[in-house]
Amino acid sequence: MSESIPQLEEATAPSAHPHILLGFVLLWMVAEAIAYAWYRRRLALRNATPAVVPVVSSEQRDFVFDNVLDLGKYYPDGVWRLLKGWFHPSLAQQDLRQDNLNEMLAWAFCYKDTADLTSSEWQWVEKAKAMINDRYGYSPKPGRADVTTVRNTLDPIVSNYHPLSFYCGVVLAKAFGAVVLRLRGYHHYSSGRVWYWYRSRPALEETLVDQGESSEEVFVFFHGIGIGLVTYLTMIFKLKQKTQFLFEMPWISMNPLAEVVPDDEYAIDVRRALKDQGVTNTQRLCLAGHSFGSLPVVWLKRHCPDVFNRSRVVLMDPVCIYLNLPDVCLNFLYRKPRRLFMRFLRYIASEELGIACCLHRDFFWMQSVIFPQELPQGSTVFLSEYDHFLWRMPFAMSPPRRRVTIDSNSSESSTAASSKTEVLPYEILLLRGVNRSPREVCGQGAQKKRRQIQIHRIFRALATEPTIDLYELQVLAHSPMGFVNSGIRRSVWSALLGISNGGESRGQEEEEAEILSLQEVEKSYPIINTRRCSAMLENLCLFYLSDLCFYPFQHALLPGLDLSFALLEALDPELYHALVAADIESPHFAVPWVLTLMTHNLPTLEMSQRLMDSLLVSHPAIIYYYVPCLLIMHRDDILHVEPFDMPHLHQFCQNLPSTLDMPSLERLIGMVWLCVREVFPLAKLLRLKAARRMPRGSSIHSKRLLCQMGDGRERAIAVERRAKELIKDQRRFVSLFSGGKRLKCFGYATDVTKVLSVTAGCFGAMMSEAPSSRTTSVSDDSSEEEEGSFGDVFDALDKRCREVPLLCKLSDLLDVEPGLITSVMIAMMGGGLLVGWGAFMISTAVAVVNPARGSMRAIRDYHADPEHGAKQLERWLQYWVCLGGIILVESISLSTLLFHFPLWYIAKVALVLYLQMEKCPGRLVLFEWMRDIMGGSSVEMNSVTAVATARQSCSTERTPSSE
Repeated sequence: MSESIPQLEEATAPSAHPHILLGFVLLWMVAEAIAYAWYRRRLALRNATPAVVPVVSSEQRDFVFDNVLDLGKYYPDGVWRLLKGWFHPSLAQQDLRQDNLNEMLAWAFCYKDTADLTSSEWQWVEKAKAMINDRYGYSPKPGRADVTTVRNTLDPIVSNYHPLSFYCGVVLAKAFGAVVLRLRGYHHYSSGRVWYWYRSRPALEETLVDQGESSEEVFVFFHGIGIGLVTYLTMIFKLKQKTQFLFEMPWISMNPLAEVVPDDEYAIDVRRALKDQGVTNTQRLCLAGHSFGSLPVVWLKRHCPDVFNRSRVVLMDPVCIYLNLPDVCLNFLYRKPRRLFMRFLRYIASEELGIACCLHRDFFWMQSVIFPQELPQGSTVFLSEYDHFLWRMPFAMSPPRRRVTIDSNSSESSTAASSKTEVLPYEILLLRGVNRSPREVCGQGAQKKRRQIQIHRIFRALATEPTIDLYELQVLAHSPMGFVNSGIRRSVWSALLGISNGGESRGQEEEEAEILSLQEVEKSYPIINTRRCSAMLENLCLFYLSDLCFYPFQHALLPGLDLSFALLEALDPELYHALVAADIESPHFAVPWVLTLMTHNLPTLEMSQRLMDSLLVSHPAIIYYYVPCLLIMHRDDILHVEPFDMPHLHQFCQNLPSTLDMPSLERLIGMVWLCVREVFPLAKLLRLKAARRMPRGSSIHSKRLLCQMGDGRERAIAVERRAKELIKDQRRFVSLFSGGKRLKCFGYATDVTKVLSVTAGCFGAMMSEAPSSRTTSVSDDSSEEEEGSFGDVFDALDKRCREVPLLCKLSDLLDVEPGLITSVMIAMMGGGLLVGWGAFMISTAVAVVNPARGSMRAIRDYHADPEHGAKQLERWLQYWVCLGGIILVESISLSTLLFHFPLWYIAKVALVLYLQMEKCPGRLVLFEWMRDIMGGSSVEMNSVTAVATARQSCSTERTPSSE
């Protein structure tokens, strides 16, 4: 073994790089420790330092409060919508007390605690409560409820440590963005304490501007929370304005060392920057801001009105308009995220030290709020429907409107004749979602362009593979215009009902039927291709109308009406109790609505088609949402019916659909979509007691729509399975004949006939030009294969989990299915085996078991073959020394530094497996490095050991024998 040591020294002597690498790692660990200590100190200092409250004039406070109160009338629950989110945990309106309201008003409009209010501020708080009582009749009872008021400038700062590697990545990204901007012709300047990027026109165009031959507007952009301008580069490079200002705000760009510039100083520095670059006082500006970047636009209005008044404003996901609501503050700082992506955003953005300190100590909402009527003419507001932080009901943002009345007797050369037109100073554009606002007024050019965009998005959603983009179609169906026209509806409705657009050509009789008496047919229902009609109606009855076609009224329809009435109780208890007091215990007046899908109740066929866009693209249970939403939309009219008794109410409510026009129908569709997506999801609806009375084969229990079931073969299997389920559930069927082809529908023939008579007209209007054939013959073997799919496995798991009472209670508490809870628990156990205590056990076993076996085998081989055994013993001794060093480092730094390293135990397993390899240069290098560290003190250790041994032997000789 001594002979192999020189060979080891020769192999490892020239390698000095590992020493440098390990030294760098140690240096980095020391830097992380120092940064962590600085972080804790900085956080403690900022928490101990109170916020510097700006001076709020009484005029500004009154102006903001009056506008906030005015917005309350646009919400269904009035001023309570503006108050309820500021208290945690949530409480009912009647449970709020005077002290809690005082605390909220004192912070919201004075930025103080109630104990620090002056006498004049206390008088204002009392006046504000009196105004709330006068306008909305709401006055809480005396006392204090056991809730906490959300006050971001007074609450402790919530932050998490971000490692140095994170900030190094941010610095590199910003450096990359700076290089790209310079390559594109931008230059970096400062104005006071504000830094910005600027790009100007070429010299020739500047001369033209001086001569008055060009009036191009100047683009001014403010970024949002993130890593600065680098995330906006693709948008910036597509801008057409040649004069651009890109202003920076480093205190919201993940720079904990940046100093926050006050709003008034920032606005003045922006104006100075414009003046320094030669922007004249008459030149038009385009002020654009995204998210937090919308606040500097408000600062310019407050402190530099001369700049704001000659600008148009473009706001993208604007925070400034929604600051009167608690949603922005709660979602970004307080509300516990439910999804992994939301948790990631919370850690990256909200809990970063610089951003958290800014929002908790240097952000005052009254200095940054703007109301829609304050926007200049020609402004545009972009809203993302499913923004994670903004409120998701843009149509409720209803500003005071300016009405322009135009005389209908004016000449044609004047403005277009119309009785009354609503004109807004801005335009709302809802991105990838639903814009339900009827107040948006667009020109013909903008409307045509929006129509083209809608059509493009529809066909793009249909072209996705392997199935259509159902969510995109749902968003489009519930947005204005729906599926636009009849030609597009042919394709979309066919895809939603599992019918292909191709097929065999039409027969001569069908073509002649379309030609003969066409005008007579159009008066009622257009001619439809019978093959396509049969296939579509079969799927419609199986998957959407099973409650109406396959069960008696008392088994499905009446329980469905009770379910819609229970939903009304949850959405509007006041209206529900008023109807119950009038002896309306079930909405029997809605039987025609549900039975005919409201198609016979609507005035025009166009409105029926528009409604079918929503019904076909959504879950079959959505029809039960339309009943309470239609009642809520007409609640004021219902509550003022005279006399207020059952016969008159029944007659009035039954005729409600016939009073709708297209704008009110669009509003109704928007209300239903919001209710399904946000207010009362389907999973919550199915947990109502009324839902338990629905039949087992009801369509409300469907997990997937037909269009989500893969290719044609899979859909055919699904149709066959659905038919078998209903046969098994009811044991009855009725055969109908349509166009010479047999159409099987189960249940009562009268019900099916009613449904066919109504729906055939709507489908006939859309499908009269597109023939198709459809094959539904499938084998039982295919159906058995489908049973083994993942969806069936999950359904079986969910069914078993519903038998466990504890899981059912947990499901009601978390508002998720029991099967999903069990799946998540299994996934967490698996994750624990990867990154938790299970990972520690696995990594320890990998590091110890095989080397122990190898060491014992080497000891045994040494007696049989000393030369070979010595090499193996040397190998495993080197490994144990290296493993000891790894365990030493891990025991010291695991709880402080290594937990920042993702999947550390997986990396440890890979490292020990690498060190266990027979030909492993890394093991030799690490062993040599550790021997060098220990070699300097080996002589000292040997001398100390010799002295101790000598003293022990001397004391043993001097001790007398016990004998």
